[in-house]
Amino acid sequence: MANLNVEASVTGPDKIEVRLVREDYLGVSNTFRSLFEICFGVACTVFGNMLSFSELNKIPFMYWFILVFMIVICIVLARLAFQNFKKAKAVS
Repeated sequence: MANLNVEASVTGPDKIEVRLVREDYLGVSNTFRSLFEICFGVACTVFGNMLSFSELNKIPFMYWFILVFMIVICIVLARLAFQNFKKAKAVS
């Protein structure tokens, strides 16, 4: 193996400031995102089950209700998570 010795002098700043965006503003953003993923998964499961019916009028009302309810909750949770992200970005 070769051995290489190099003399070098390096200078740098005393302090480096890195601006970070703390997304978890007020400690609830991760909760909103987790609940969004759960509701989205339930909505996709219900929708997939609805696709298995041969006719549209044979789908029980409860499936439609759960699907619409989960979609509305997904929209609300996504909006809350995005609002918290914007607040955190403004504070940083």
